[in-house]
Amino acid sequence: VGVAARRTGYTLALQLVLLNTFAIGFTFIPLHVLRIEDRSRQFSFFTFARSAATLVLRIILVVGAGLGLMGVVIADVVVTAVLMAVMLGWFAPLIPPVFSRTVLREALSFGLPRVPHGFALQVMSVGDRFVLTFLKTPLELIGMYSVAVGFGLIPKLALGAFEYAWQPFYYATSRQPGAQKVFSTVTTYGIAVLGLLVAGLAAIARELLDVMTHGQYVGGEGIVAWTALGVFFYGIYLLTSIGLNITKNTKYYPVSTAVGAVVNIGLNLLLIPRYGIIG
Repeated sequence: VGVAARRTGYTLALQLVLLNTFAIGFTFIPLHVLRIEDRSRQFSFFTFARSAATLVLRIILVVGAGLGLMGVVIADVVVTAVLMAVMLGWFAPLIPPVFSRTVLREALSFGLPRVPHGFALQVMSVGDRFVLTFLKTPLELIGMYSVAVGFGLIPKLALGAFEYAWQPFYYATSRQPGAQKVFSTVTTYGIAVLGLLVAGLAAIARELLDVMTHGQYVGGEGIVAWTALGVFFYGIYLLTSIGLNITKNTKYYPVSTAVGAVVNIGLNLLLIPRYGIIG
């Protein structure tokens, strides 16, 4: 990545992205504390303000100031810095100088399995591009594939918003009477709504690509549909696997995602040569 950045002249942009990725990790704790404490107004305000400020600042720096890619990067860094400064009052009390072997052991037993889990998720997210390159797929097909996948992931925006609200609700309700019935009802309706979104997107995929890409990538309608179907199954996984967090059985996370990553790469290598880009 560093070599590519030097060749294209984006070394500073890459450095700022890495810095921003490191810094934004410190907002994780206070934001999740707000969710756990059911302070939904404050949490919603910060998340919405971050998204809105990032969008507005990107437009100002890219379109208004003409900074291009650097405008996008600078906007992210500035918003992260402001967010950290504003949240300092929530963050400082959460990091007193204390140490507990018991807490550390419990935290690591819960959190460490999520490291290979996250790595496997990234393999599933970007592995197909590496396979396409490895198989010497024409660049125009890779471009069509990337655009179509982007549209196919649209239902994931709704899924991400639901996940933010679902997790603290799950934690708060899990020990209350009748929790199982509540969860089963929410899961049923959640899957039904996601299914409708996916079906609707698949139905209009060709028209959507025609309008948004000026007819250039209409051949990717099948990719949009299959990608959306993948989001549907991911939604089912998301709704059912959150119980592993409650029971602290996170050791099963890397098992499921490692199997998924191996199957993902294996099927890419098996199906793409036979069925082309739709594989």
